[in-house]
Amino acid sequence: SSSKCCKKVFESTQWEACMLNTLANKDYDVTYRAVIIVDNMIQAGKEISEPLMDTQILDVCQALILKAKMDASNYQPNETLQKIQKVCEHALELAHSMGVIKTYAQAVEEDEDDEKIEPWRPHPKAVEEE
Repeated sequence: SSSKCCKKVFESTQWEACMLNTLANKDYDVTYRAVIIVDNMIQAGKEISEPLMDTQILDVCQALILKAKMDASNYQPNETLQKIQKVCEHALELAHSMGVIKTYAQAVEEDEDDEKIEPWRPHPKAVEEE
């Protein structure tokens, strides 16, 4: 994928809304095209994948994976949805390997490593006059 072409996506002021609308389309063929775009943008490198994964696009990709897993247990799973799952998983694994996103366990571990905050102090009590 051309990183020059992928950078052009960010020139649009409404790039995120356009991507989200395409990813959330009811027509799985349109959704499949959108996840291919996301995967290509992540393959273009960390500079492009960071702003992309800093949005709800990450959440939508995770939701599409979950939706495909639920659909897989159906009598006749949707083939396009299964292809969407594979592309989303590849994209997220690639973003993870570049250090753009973290697994849940890594995020929790990082939170535990943060400095401990002092306990909240109660407000001062009013002085009662006699």
